[in-house]
Amino acid sequence: MPGPGDAGDSGPADAGLDADADVVDSGPEADACGVRCAPCGPCADLVDGGCVPRSDGATCPGGSCRGGACCTGCWDGMACRSGSEALACGAGGTACTTCDCASQVCEGQSCQPPTSLVVAVSAGQFHSCALLSTGKALCWGSGLFGGLGQPLPVGRLPEARPVDTALSFASINTGGEGSSCGIDGAGTLHCWGDNGNGWIDSSLPPLVASPAPVRGGPFSFVSIGDGFACSLDPAGGLFCWGYNGWGQLGLGHWDQQSLPSRVGSATYRTVAAGGFHTCAITLVGELFCWGSGELGAVGDDAATNTTSPVRVGSDLDWTSVSCGRDTSCAIRAGELYCWGTNDFGGLGVGDTSQRNVPTRVGTDADWQSVSAGIAHTCGIRAGGALYCWGRNSFGQLGVDSTSRETTPTLVASMGIASVAAGFEHTCVLREDGRVLCSGNNDLLQLASGDDVEHQVPTALCVGGL
Repeated sequence: MPGPGDAGDSGPADAGLDADADVVDSGPEADACGVRCAPCGPCADLVDGGCVPRSDGATCPGGSCRGGACCTGCWDGMACRSGSEALACGAGGTACTTCDCASQVCEGQSCQPPTSLVVAVSAGQFHSCALLSTGKALCWGSGLFGGLGQPLPVGRLPEARPVDTALSFASINTGGEGSSCGIDGAGTLHCWGDNGNGWIDSSLPPLVASPAPVRGGPFSFVSIGDGFACSLDPAGGLFCWGYNGWGQLGLGHWDQQSLPSRVGSATYRTVAAGGFHTCAITLVGELFCWGSGELGAVGDDAATNTTSPVRVGSDLDWTSVSCGRDTSCAIRAGELYCWGTNDFGGLGVGDTSQRNVPTRVGTDADWQSVSAGIAHTCGIRAGGALYCWGRNSFGQLGVDSTSRETTPTLVASMGIASVAAGFEHTCVLREDGRVLCSGNNDLLQLASGDDVEHQVPTALCVGGL
């Protein structure tokens, strides 16, 4: 659209502009970055000689400003959708008038869940859970193993619903085929779902429908693997328990443990339980891994199983770590490193060859977090930019295709607070407290109001609040 002073402007010509020749004079008023011949556009304003983007939601011709651009279709919180896409924010990519989920309201061109904001999200293999700012936990997806926290029997839920408990949680985590845990304000760990080997409580049945307290504690953090879990106490002491067939408990033996057992004497800042291995970062920034290492996930280049923590490299600046089934990814100084099995390119290093030691992913040094799924991985860079890579058979990467990617591929350029990669689905938490999911939906892993796969992140349906 022509800007003020351009040839198409029907008003008086500005000083310094020859209206007949449509050329910019060389006077001092034309030195403000040439704005007279290059207007700022519909979603930016000229301020002190420069173009300043308007805030999200500002009106523009036929739509609203989002991320500095004019969205005339449907803004789903991550991108402007148009054309033939049918999303929760309106079939055909148009601005919504009605929503697919009964619990949602049409707000700002998109369908939004109730006003309670999500502060954390976690993805298991076939289900996911989220923590609301009120302390309530929501779960959705497959309830076959009881991980949804609903009265049994329950198969799958068409929308995310609150866990059936009066407890208020400070943190949550999901893992395995159907296990969930939450820590309350007093540090008591409560778990529910798959209790097949008695890791939640050996006196309880194989399926635990409601949150049950785990002996020990208090705890400040928990991470669930496949039939086992690891947790930190407030002082950084590390405890693991459950299935131990690969040495993933780090206790120096292969015996299963029914109670949280202390792992050595070191103190840790975080721990990540994978499918059959575990990694943790000490308070001084050392990285240790243990358990199943035959596919390289331990990262010590030995490619063998180990029952005790093995230090990975000699660096002292590791800040975060995530474990998939047989992969590990960690961040140090903003650089992302991954290692382990790589059949589908889930390491993000540009090929499908296994790596037995941490291998740098690209050259960027602004990675803030990473989440390793079964065969795909997602990470967030500075500014809330989301990237995903690896297996993509069901669109779990969220890039509007089912082609696998062997290097980080942009999903959203901004606005993402956290990401959780599951088996064949991914859920992201936006900075505004909204959740969107993509990928396989045969068990309603996306809680999108239907049971079809979505190749782009789609708004979560929430009920029961």
